Amino acid sequence: MTPESHLQFRGGHVDLIRVPVRASSLITPGDLVWSHAGSIRSAREFRAHNDAYWLVGFRKAFLGIAQEFSADGQTTPILVDVSPTSIYEREVAYDAYDVGEGLTADIFSHRMHCLCSVPTELAIARSRDFVDRPTSSLRVSFLSAFHRS
Repeated sequence: MTPESHLQFRGGHVDLIRVPVRASSLITPGDLVWSHAGSIRSAREFRAHNDAYWLVGFRKAFLGIAQEFSADGQTTPILVDVSPTSIYEREVAYDAYDVGEGLTADIFSHRMHCLCSVPTELAIARSRDFVDRPTSSLRVSFLSAFHRS
């Protein structure tokens, strides 16, 4: 999968909401987006002092999966899937995975469209498959901050 095609919906219930985009953000379908001050930004724009702060902070702010493009300077609301039951096929760090394994944006290799394994308390997604040999794509479900109390 290329970054341009990392949105691969596979099934489940979709819960779409319209959210304004921060004017300086460039968003493409499939981007992991987070919410701040009433607008959304791409995961590529999330900043933290170190990896541990990034993981905790991004999990708290994560909203969902962008479904539409947003050009730089555009603030018009776009559709975001916030459903915890949607299933997407996503690019993952080359590894084996267990059902329910915690995943987040791969900040370690700086490929923000890709997911990698993390402890459950830091996860924004869970693996939907058991894969006992290394793979580079996986079916996953996301847990939006929209659905967390």
